[in-house]
Amino acid sequence: MNDNKTIRDIIVSRRNELGISLSEMARRLNIPKSTLSRYENLKHQYPLNEIQNFSNILDLTPEYILGLDAKENLQAETIADLINDDSSERAIIITKLNHLSKRDLLLVESFIDTLIKTKD
Repeated sequence: MNDNKTIRDIIVSRRNELGISLSEMARRLNIPKSTLSRYENLKHQYPLNEIQNFSNILDLTPEYILGLDAKENLQAETIADLINDDSSERAIIITKLNHLSKRDLLLVESFIDTLIKTKD
């Protein structure tokens, strides 16, 4: 799991990448700007129960922010193996997709479209 400084680095970097100001981020989180500033200045720990809110705003998964690799908790399987298996295996794919950011989901969708086109 990431330490508080690494969590801060991920959150601040992504916030800046998206052009979200400290004030706007605090507003979206429904917390005082001073509280968010304390998190970013490492005066307080990021509250783990609020990581989902940060991830929603920043379009990141909570696992990514916290440094938890969801893939380590799942058996290594190829997408092709899962698709050719029964419907319960398809549920595993959907579960895995739920851990991806919107940007990553668009990449997966594009990849699937490419696979479909090559089969035609």
